[in-house]
Amino acid sequence: MNSGFLLTLVVATGFGGWPLVTRAAGITNAWATTGVMVITASIVTLAQLSSLSQGMPTSRKAIVFLIGAGVLNGFALLAFGKLMDTPKLVPVALAMMLMVPVVGAPFLFGDPFTRDRAIGLAFGVLAVYFLNR
Repeated sequence: MNSGFLLTLVVATGFGGWPLVTRAAGITNAWATTGVMVITASIVTLAQLSSLSQGMPTSRKAIVFLIGAGVLNGFALLAFGKLMDTPKLVPVALAMMLMVPVVGAPFLFGDPFTRDRAIGLAFGVLAVYFLNR
């Protein structure tokens, strides 16, 4: 599975679809977010088992950043679970999630903020506005 389009489709379907699946199942938000994360962690760990033995982060900076990323994701998932009480806002959060790397990467890594990215970000802001109406 190396096709960029196919990978993008899987990512969009997975990240955008699991809230719909758990909502359709009538599962409480706490069970939905907890269950999804446990199952996700299990699948990812099994799928990447051979890669985990290579290049284990040992520097203090790498470990601190890894913990920070996990804490950030944990709080985001808790907030997302609460947000699922207002299903209208779920697509808004998902659309806003796409904007974070577009805005953050130029500041953190010096990635170019091109005209196309600016236009895409403007469309993202419009999408959030219209999804929230």
